[in-house]
Amino acid sequence: MRLMDRFRMQRTSPLRIALQGTTNAMVGGQAVMEGVMMRTPHHWAVAVRRFDGDIVIVERDITPFAERHRWARLPIMRGVIALGESLGVGYRALNLSAQYAAEWYDEESGKRLSRGPIELGAVVHRIDGEPATGGDAGEPAGSSESGSPGTDVSEDDPGRGPVGGTDDAGGPSAGPVPASPATAAAKGGDGRAGDGNAEELASTSHLEPPEYLSRWHLALSMILALGLAIGLFKLLPLLLTGFVADHDEQALRFVVAEGAFRIAVFCAYLGLVGLLPDLRRVFQYHSAEHKSINAFEQGVPLDPVRVNEQSRIHVRCGTAFLLWVFVVAIIVFGIYGWLRPDAGVPELVMSRIVFLPLIAGLSFELIRWAGRRPNNRLVRGVLAPGLWLQYLTTRECTPDQCEVAIRSLESVLGREAETSGPEWLAVGAGDDPDAVEVMA
Repeated sequence: MRLMDRFRMQRTSPLRIALQGTTNAMVGGQAVMEGVMMRTPHHWAVAVRRFDGDIVIVERDITPFAERHRWARLPIMRGVIALGESLGVGYRALNLSAQYAAEWYDEESGKRLSRGPIELGAVVHRIDGEPATGGDAGEPAGSSESGSPGTDVSEDDPGRGPVGGTDDAGGPSAGPVPASPATAAAKGGDGRAGDGNAEELASTSHLEPPEYLSRWHLALSMILALGLAIGLFKLLPLLLTGFVADHDEQALRFVVAEGAFRIAVFCAYLGLVGLLPDLRRVFQYHSAEHKSINAFEQGVPLDPVRVNEQSRIHVRCGTAFLLWVFVVAIIVFGIYGWLRPDAGVPELVMSRIVFLPLIAGLSFELIRWAGRRPNNRLVRGVLAPGLWLQYLTTRECTPDQCEVAIRSLESVLGREAETSGPEWLAVGAGDDPDAVEVMA
């Protein structure tokens, strides 16, 4: 290989790697406190590392809104629906992880407790349903959205084999694969639960989270988060722009300056929160989530060490999506400013909120279109800034964090194969306009 060809390959390899396998938009996820949430069209699961080193997996079913209503699969609308569902599932997963992650902190001082290194091969406890929260104390701890009562806590069952092996061509296969080394290490040599764990797994009391958050706490936190996002990334840039440009006489300059302020505030916010130790760990799990999905999409065995070697960048990441929300906003508000050059401050403020669904839908379509053309040089250049920005929201993770992400991923893949049949994985989203897609 010539030196220049090798240089070109090394220079573009991170972007090329991130763009591989993006036509399958059926698996996504999100980092949570001490864990990872993974989602397929009809299921989601959150896996959390407990202080004792064990992993708890909470599984839930979901019926996509777009599957029940055809109009919700139309262009632009599907992006708005996908974003709304991602926020809803994400907050519920974050709520669950916060309950379990509380045991990592001292109750009196509030400081994070220290512990030794975590070995791979953790015992995995599966809870089929969500633990009852303070607002639902009367419901069974394992009740699911479909109404099936009871809590099923067991060591991960190899008979429910996850999907995600490789076919002869090196791509993801539709059939089951053996349990990962992490699972095998937690079991006996024959794959069955070891006798040493039987008594522990028979008791579910130690699996209950140390404290509960009611639905009111969850709703209040969501409202506060949305209010902070609108104030910080919508109203603050609008206020700052008023000092450098006048909307009545310099509409185009005003919109461009507002967009620049918005991106600058966003990057500064990510940089500052990344300095917090707890958020750094969330960013590490964000990296583990991306690496697991990249490994799955590229047909790499779901082994913690192999997964940790994958790229921490993914084209369908919400960080890249948010960046394009800001870019599309410049275009939309530029057109609005041209049509309404005499708009007052109240109208400008309302327009920044009212047009948000349209901007989100257009941004989703842009990412969706570009993700299906990974070999186009222009497309790679367009997507590059969103991929670079992920270096602010991810940190290099460890194999034990990848193990948590893998367990969550294997859980939803197995559940989806049971619901939709093993062929769903081979088909993927492709160019099917009716396919339900999720964000990575």
